Amino acid sequence: MSSLQKSLMKDKLPPIPHGGSSAIGGGLKRLPGRRRDYSPIPWSRYFDDKKDVQVNGNTFRVYIKKSKVAEDDMPPSSDPVPVLVLLHGGGFSALTWALFAESITNQVMCQVIAIDLRGHGDTNTTDDLNLSADTLSSDVIGVIDTLLFEDGQTESQPIILIGHSMGGAVAVHTATKIVETGPGNLGDMGYEDVDVENTAIEKKPTTETLARVTLNLCGVAVIDVVEGTAMDALAGMQSLLRSRPQKFPSLPNAIDVRSGQVRNVESARVSMPGQIKNISTGATATNDIDELLSECNKRGSSSTDLVTSGLGIAESRRNDSISEEEEEIEDGEKSQDVFKKPLQNFNAASSNSGYAWRIDLAKTESFWPGWFKGLSSAFLILPMPKLLLLAGIDRLDKALTVGQMQGKFQMQVLPKCGHAVHEDVPDKVSDVVATFLVRHKFATPTANFNRSVVMAPTPNWSELINH
Repeated sequence: MSSLQKSLMKDKLPPIPHGGSSAIGGGLKRLPGRRRDYSPIPWSRYFDDKKDVQVNGNTFRVYIKKSKVAEDDMPPSSDPVPVLVLLHGGGFSALTWALFAESITNQVMCQVIAIDLRGHGDTNTTDDLNLSADTLSSDVIGVIDTLLFEDGQTESQPIILIGHSMGGAVAVHTATKIVETGPGNLGDMGYEDVDVENTAIEKKPTTETLARVTLNLCGVAVIDVVEGTAMDALAGMQSLLRSRPQKFPSLPNAIDVRSGQVRNVESARVSMPGQIKNISTGATATNDIDELLSECNKRGSSSTDLVTSGLGIAESRRNDSISEEEEEIEDGEKSQDVFKKPLQNFNAASSNSGYAWRIDLAKTESFWPGWFKGLSSAFLILPMPKLLLLAGIDRLDKALTVGQMQGKFQMQVLPKCGHAVHEDVPDKVSDVVATFLVRHKFATPTANFNRSVVMAPTPNWSELINH
């Protein structure tokens, strides 16, 4: 009997009662009656639809979250609903935005499109390892244009590009291309005369993308990526990649490891399946989940009641996961800075069993500098409202420090979270982005709108500039 079949049979058994308080690694204790759940959550819990978009012989997976219907007590708005295009970081997938997408659509009237970038998630291209900034930005423009053209549009709704880490750099490169080529001229994208230092665009002609829709780019938001600190960090990136587990015996085990990297277990449960692939089939874990759910539906099982031990799939409500803040140190004091240590590397007995990373990022090293070189200046000269969201004020480089002093962009700092800010604190990131959208009249607030009160601490400008 396969592990999937065992998982399905387990649905017929009564649920295992939760135990009492139990000790876990690092001297932590969990609250009585609660235990951590590492079972994956399907993408459909957070997104309304998924599409495979064909662009120049390549297939790009996108996840779509539709705009919520206006509340009864709110007057209908005649303003067009903006489209938030979400771009993930290197090694992540579009599902990294799941919790954020749910939160932001509750706060403002907007549509969300999260894209699996080339080489990631369920996107398949003719060259998955070509992660040059030029190629990635052309991909993004092609996906946006194709989606809008399929809907019969000739002029797009307001578009806001939002990117994290590598995706933040791609957002800036994409915005620069749109600005430099002008509206409606994206089919003529030659960059022989572009100043690389000022725009961060490579001097390579791009002929892949032919835009049929005038793209109405209104704003750019970048999450936790700064040229100076990113370039400095590249030297240790290969070592970091080697230190990661390379294989996982099961999906829950992979989520367990991932929960040592992000501080929100629920986010790990929905995002990790898009980052790993089944070694025997080569397909991402999201496909395994979809197949299992389909089989459950045929058997008449309810996915909301299904609890498994093999693949470990479960529908979950947000309150079911235990946050790091709910764990206690033995001395009774709560801590937000103590996290579960990732499990040891798994070495499968068979090379054809278990899960492995979807993309081998180590093989893309030659493209890393191109993501970030000239990024700060390119970001600063974009002629539209800009938002920079950081996990720490120390991440600012000199160019952005001066730009912030000159009021060239809005900055927010969210402390006590890691690099994957939007996964660690999706609601806080949503508050900041929603406030940004409403402030610039890009989006209409809903009854759930919570104006962000998060303020960036006042930096010691002279110290940062000298540094």
